[in-house]
Amino acid sequence: LPLKHGFPLRALALGWTGANCVKWLNRITLMDRPYEGFFMDNVYRVFQIDQGSKSGEVVTSLKLKTIITQPLAAENLSAGSIAIRGAAYAGESHVERIELSMDDGARWEEAKFIGPDEPYAWRQWEYIWRVEKGGRYDILARATDNQGRQQPMTAQWNKLGYGNNGVLEHAVTVTIK
Repeated sequence: LPLKHGFPLRALALGWTGANCVKWLNRITLMDRPYEGFFMDNVYRVFQIDQGSKSGEVVTSLKLKTIITQPLAAENLSAGSIAIRGAAYAGESHVERIELSMDDGARWEEAKFIGPDEPYAWRQWEYIWRVEKGGRYDILARATDNQGRQQPMTAQWNKLGYGNNGVLEHAVTVTIK
């Protein structure tokens, strides 16, 4: 465990984001009420611009999301078979399906999972896109979990940007030569 991540000891709580997990732990105190402190009261909360931070819900887990890791945004590619890769996360749920669209969501194609499938971990996926026609394409990817929840097309924004999981915010634009 490196110093910047809490060496020598860090408390991890399943179902909570790493930002909420205490670094540089040197004692544990049991309390009969929630801890009050700058980050928990002002920063790790979901609230709107016109609201006070304490009015918002505490950020605990990440929302269902998928990201595209390959190809890179604004990449110029040759026509033919193109590997589109990424990873998806569902927190305490399980990622069941990844779908991709290269036509602004008119049609969706299913990707296949690659690599390990472990609880609470990002799940890697891949889709081989066969493209013959040149042009500019926006690649969209969306995840569905085992509860039937699907990633929304656009994120529900808040003052600090927590929970950004919209499909459009994670799209990649490429040009095919």
